[in-house]
Amino acid sequence: MSVVRRRVLVEGDVQGVFFRDECRKQAQSAGVAGSARNRSDGRVEVVLEGEDGAVGRMVDWCRQGSSRAEVTGIEVSEEEPEGISGFDTR
Repeated sequence: MSVVRRRVLVEGDVQGVFFRDECRKQAQSAGVAGSARNRSDGRVEVVLEGEDGAVGRMVDWCRQGSSRAEVTGIEVSEEEPEGISGFDTR
């Protein structure tokens, strides 16, 4: 199993629309660790770490977001896995 880590910056109407909470639920069900937090610039920053395929599916989920979100773009960067567990929302 190949473990990867991705940092995703999600743009659009993504704060105050249950994006972070739904992201946490989706990640937990996919077995992906990480976090989601609101940034002062209006974006949501999502860190995803886990099996390559599951992280890829979560990145795809970020392109759509929660049912009330309106994602206009995402920026994805690769990082070295840190061996984190659980998923936090901040």
